[in-house]
Amino acid sequence: MTNSEVKGNVQGCFVAKNDGAGGTFDNVTITNSDFSDNTQKGMYFEALSNATFDGILMNNSGTDVAYGFNNGIDINLKYAAYTNITIQNSEFTNWCDRHGFRSGKSGSFSYQSKR
Repeated sequence: MTNSEVKGNVQGCFVAKNDGAGGTFDNVTITNSDFSDNTQKGMYFEALSNATFDGILMNNSGTDVAYGFNNGIDINLKYAAYTNITIQNSEFTNWCDRHGFRSGKSGSFSYQSKR
């Protein structure tokens, strides 16, 4: 995915894995793309390997003060082993944590691995 916009949604990109069934979002490259103004998350992944995110802009994603799990990018890997995930040359600004505190800082990122 290159030079794209995923904006103005509840969750911009959502990739779920159900009890180990199904495939993996694998060999993914997203470059020079804008995931701004998604109220709960800009991107959410439960199955992700061999992925490169380069030149991502994410502003005002993860700002829903009524939602307890806001993030710009939430990588919540489940049910398998995953490798090679790179985020580079990207900018994340103006997001809220689960308590509704706004941040103008870069950072809006969460990672968990559950097997």
